[in-house]
Amino acid sequence: MKELKDLAKQYRKSAAEAIYPGLPYPKYKRAPKSLLPENPSGQGSRAFSTGNLLTKFITSPQNAIDSIASKIGNGYQIVVNVAPDGAEYGRWVHFGTRRMMARPFAELAASEPKFVQALDEFMQAESEKVVDGELEKIDDMFNKAGWKIT
Repeated sequence: MKELKDLAKQYRKSAAEAIYPGLPYPKYKRAPKSLLPENPSGQGSRAFSTGNLLTKFITSPQNAIDSIASKIGNGYQIVVNVAPDGAEYGRWVHFGTRRMMARPFAELAASEPKFVQALDEFMQAESEKVVDGELEKIDDMFNKAGWKIT
């Protein structure tokens, strides 16, 4: 069973992989320096030259596994800082400029198959908890009415 912390860990890992070595991203037309085996056309999200963005993204306290995922009311959210301290230019890499197309590593992480699988497992476990809770409430109502459910 996946916990929220596991989901956050996979998301951060997927976002880091989108920075380096890069994930297939056909909207970005310039070929990266090294081709991905799964993307021989060279169109990818690779945003790595010195390694600074990747290092700052992973080590930023704002992107710590315990702080990027949280439960808000009845829902959940995952928030990462694409422009961590020391690599503020990450926002330009992620959103692009008028001269450089965007390489949205945080968005690509959300559609990466390993993250999607982890999200599905997490949501399956959470929905089972909700259903079990509702069934317990129904059982309690029947027991208060004098009915025995087996």
